[in-house]
Amino acid sequence: MDHRFISIAASLLLIVFSSCQQSIKEKLPETALPEKFDEQQAVVSLLGKELTPPDLPEAEAATGDSLLRMAKTYFDQEPANEENVIRYGQRLAYFHKFYAAINVYSTGLSFFPESIQLLRRRGYQFIVVRKFDLAVADLAKAAKLAENSSFPAGADGLPNRIDRPLGNNHFNIQYHLGVAYYLQGDYQKAKHSYETCLRYANSDDWVIATVNWLYMTYQYLKEREKANQLLKIVYQDMQIVENDTYYKRLMVYKGLLSADSLTTWFGSAGEDIKQATAAEGYGLGHWYLMNGDKSMAMEVFRQVIDGEAWSSFDFMAAEAVLAAEAAD
Repeated sequence: MDHRFISIAASLLLIVFSSCQQSIKEKLPETALPEKFDEQQAVVSLLGKELTPPDLPEAEAATGDSLLRMAKTYFDQEPANEENVIRYGQRLAYFHKFYAAINVYSTGLSFFPESIQLLRRRGYQFIVVRKFDLAVADLAKAAKLAENSSFPAGADGLPNRIDRPLGNNHFNIQYHLGVAYYLQGDYQKAKHSYETCLRYANSDDWVIATVNWLYMTYQYLKEREKANQLLKIVYQDMQIVENDTYYKRLMVYKGLLSADSLTTWFGSAGEDIKQATAAEGYGLGHWYLMNGDKSMAMEVFRQVIDGEAWSSFDFMAAEAVLAAEAAD
């Protein structure tokens, strides 16, 4: 990692973590779970719309289906094997079978009730199906259990272009817990999670991902000085593998790129809005919102939720703003 980041981050973290001296001390949330979720039910947006899974490319779907059937075979043969549970849950989620994945993780947790890995993964799926209270319950419990644990790097989702996982399990827990709080509008708790998350951000990619959400959280809390200080972590020529769009957003927030760089899809003649990148769209909408153009921000958020990327956090964040606006 570049020495510039180390020196900047070292001084910044003294500022960021001073607030952690008053860390949030609370009982872990107790939330009742149904014995089993209906696996055929649709995921419903925060605006009450049923969400349809996008079609996968034919070759990709065929390969995924083969891997899904193999994972199911292993799980059926040995459901008390944690690796079998994780593999099967991941394959189901790949096909947008999120409630089925939750049920599989719940089965695993019946054998391993304090499995940090299973709690983390089920918590993530609860975010996707918009059950944020259940997500917080799982992820807060995972974070508590993980306090004195050491984890290797954690591989999640599809391989990246360097075929190496960049995150680690401490980071993943706190990052997703922060997202759950952010989507609930609980920005104080989101701030605490993201500030903690920075301690475990062991690559430029995860620094950028964390700074992205923490910057917006500071903005919502009107902690503008902290937001501006945070952007000092971001500099040109960082080694980004996965989070290019978040990096671009932060360069816009720093004033090193114009907001037009986030509008490659917005308003283009003949362009299918479903191809819009949710991350670019939400970033642009947030920029308009923080710069006082609420009308334009809401228009961009509406365009974001016309897309297909409804399992992305940015899509959900756009939903959350629009749902709050509709409730006023």
